[in-house]
Amino acid sequence: MLREELLLTREDLAKYPFLPQSLHLLEEYGLRITDLITDKYLLERAVERATSRNYVPDLTDPLREVATLALSILLCGLTRDNIVVRRFADLESKRVSKLFLQREEERKLITIARVGFGLDVEYSSGLVKLHFTHYLRYSPRGDPHWKLVNRIVERGYVELTVRELARLLEEAYERWLIEKCQRVGQEVGSTELCLEVTTYVEQVRERLRRGRGEGPSPRVRTRISGDPYPPCIRNLIEAARAGENLSHIARFTLASFLLNVGLDVDEVVKYFENLPDYDEKRTRYQVEHIAGLRGSRKKYLPPSCDYLRSVGLCPGECVPGIRHPLQYYRLATRGGGVGGEDTGSG
Repeated sequence: MLREELLLTREDLAKYPFLPQSLHLLEEYGLRITDLITDKYLLERAVERATSRNYVPDLTDPLREVATLALSILLCGLTRDNIVVRRFADLESKRVSKLFLQREEERKLITIARVGFGLDVEYSSGLVKLHFTHYLRYSPRGDPHWKLVNRIVERGYVELTVRELARLLEEAYERWLIEKCQRVGQEVGSTELCLEVTTYVEQVRERLRRGRGEGPSPRVRTRISGDPYPPCIRNLIEAARAGENLSHIARFTLASFLLNVGLDVDEVVKYFENLPDYDEKRTRYQVEHIAGLRGSRKKYLPPSCDYLRSVGLCPGECVPGIRHPLQYYRLATRGGGVGGEDTGSG
C-alpha cells in the first residue's frame, strides 16, 4: 500500500504550504528565515498573502509558496498584535478552505487531514468518521449544530460530511497559524532581524487595521464601564475587543442585547470592528435586521439564560434567579433585587 504522502503532488505542496512535506522544502534547499528576508519580492508577496482575500498561489513553485507563508507568519507575528494575527489567520484559513471545497477530491482531503493535521479520520463510501477527541478539539464552539450530543457517534468516531470535515480543517489551520504567529512574536528577539522587515511589518499592520478602527469609540466604552451587563455579555464584549472569531449565536446575542438596552445601530456595529472577518456593510445589514429595521421588521430579543447555557455561552457566574440577560440588566439599572421579572421572551 502506498504511503498517503505519495498522493500529494507538487501542485498540492504549493496550494498547501503548511503540510510537513511542503515545509521540508526549506530544509532541502538549506534556506533559513534570514535568507528569505533579503528577498524583496518574497516580502512583498508575503504582505499580499497576509492581507488580501484575492491572493493567488503560484502552483508551479511550491518553494516560493512555502517561503511566502513563512514570511507572512513572521510579519504578522512581529506586529505582536492579536487582532492582526487573528485577521491574517482568518483570511488565510478561509482561502485554503475554499480550495478544500472547490478543488479537492474527497480522498485528497482525507490525506490532508491525516498528513497535515494528524487527525484520526476514516473514510468509506462518502462518509467521514472522525475520532471524537479531534472532533471536540476543532468543532466550532457555541453552535448547536456542532454539539456532540447532536451528532451520530459510533465506536468513538463522529460521523461527518466532507463539507463538515473541510470546516474543521479550516479551524485547525486557523489555530495553527495563530500559534505560529504568537510563537514568532515571543521568540524572535533579534533586533537586526526586526529592523530588516520593519517596513513590511507596518504594511501588514496598517492594511489589516485599515477601516476597522482600534475598538469601540469612547462613547461606547462609557456604556459598559459599570455593572449592568451580565457576565455572559461582558465576556462577549471582551472577546470581541480581543478580536476573537465569535460564533453566529454569540454575535446575535451580543447585538440583540445591546440594541435592547438602548444602543443604536452605529454603536452596536462598532463592537464588531475587531473581529477577524469584519465587513462593515454585512455587519450593519445584520444588526439592522436584528433591530427590526429590515426583513420582517421584528426586533429580536437576546436568547434566554437556559439557551445560552445550552450553547456554552453562560460562564456560570450570574446571581441566582436570573432567567434572561435583560432581566439582569433591568434589575441592575433599577437597583432592584433578583428574580421575579419576566422579559416576555418566552
